[in-house]
Amino acid sequence: MATTYDYAAQQRKPTRHLVGFGIVVLMHILIGYALITGLARKVVDVIKNPIETKIIEEVRPPPPPPENLPPPPPKLAPPPPSFVPPPEVVVAPPPTPAPAITVQTTTPPPQPIRG
Repeated sequence: MATTYDYAAQQRKPTRHLVGFGIVVLMHILIGYALITGLARKVVDVIKNPIETKIIEEVRPPPPPPENLPPPPPKLAPPPPSFVPPPEVVVAPPPTPAPAITVQTTTPPPQPIRG
């Protein structure tokens, strides 16, 4: 039978956290004492001094000697353009319009009036 362990009950014990709180309080007291007695003035004096800077250029090594390079490739003339024959396109003449049908009406000449 497995025993169960209550992790929540372990975290509720304030005595387990007492050591951490004690260290935090002690650190605050030590920092406050250092600030009050002037131990921090030495740090401020060091910071106030001018800082001297110099720009140092990187020393580059000399370029390597040229090695035995193969000769350059021969210059070749570009190939002539390929012949492309013009397309054979037969253009058909436009269709002629069909003759229009016209209606001719013949009117007989007027007949003389007899009277």
